[in-house]
Amino acid sequence: MEPLFALIAAVSVASGGGCGFEPIDGAVLHEWQEGLGFVFPVVEGFPLHETDPSGTISEVRLGGVEVAYDTLDVYLLGITDGTPLMIASGRYSGMYNFAKSWASFDVGTGLLEVQFQMPGSASWYGGAFSLDTESGTMVQVESTSGDPSRDAMAAIDSLLPLGEIALAAEVLGGMFYPQHYYQEEEMYCRFLRAAYDRARELYGAGDIQGAVGVFGYLPFCWRAPDWDGAGLTAGEFSETGLDAFMTLGEYNSIAAWYLSALERVGD
Repeated sequence: MEPLFALIAAVSVASGGGCGFEPIDGAVLHEWQEGLGFVFPVVEGFPLHETDPSGTISEVRLGGVEVAYDTLDVYLLGITDGTPLMIASGRYSGMYNFAKSWASFDVGTGLLEVQFQMPGSASWYGGAFSLDTESGTMVQVESTSGDPSRDAMAAIDSLLPLGEIALAAEVLGGMFYPQHYYQEEEMYCRFLRAAYDRARELYGAGDIQGAVGVFGYLPFCWRAPDWDGAGLTAGEFSETGLDAFMTLGEYNSIAAWYLSALERVGD
């Protein structure tokens, strides 16, 4: 399964680099002093000994300074006694959000993974960099992006017409930032229609209990009534907010069918 976020950097680590790196200055020093260094992600698993055999550097962080809306000057920083040293620098093109960023180094693959998640969204962006600590350069070689919540919505779009109500409900319940992707009242109506279609199929096949049970997977909706099959008046229906996506007649017709099926459970 594709990782939730991925910014991959292929790394060629120079050996014997020691602690010959210079302290940061200029814009990156300003960003660090302004407190942004706090959110610059630590590169977990970075091979410190190969980069600094002296053991002076205690950790490596990936920092950045905004150049434009979707462009960063990026810096690989070695931290020694709280002082950042410049290991390498380059440029990143793509969306970013250091407030939600992660970085790690995979010794087995030689990849540095850095991940940016967008605010209020499950979407992520990244890219790939080649890194040469001898020359102190980072060069972007790939751009990547994804959005697992958008993918979840696509899965729900496919599952509901197939009558896979329970599975669709499971996917919906596992979404990140769901309010960013759909309106509750519309989704409730979509599930109600799909549940009704599936319930009639089960009913026709003689599975009355299963037909009634399908309605137990309706998603949560703040203003929709608890599903018990009761019909609503025009005023009650308007208060639910469902009237923007379903008529009162359709809602009450489904409710009446449900009550009728419920009465037959146990017959």
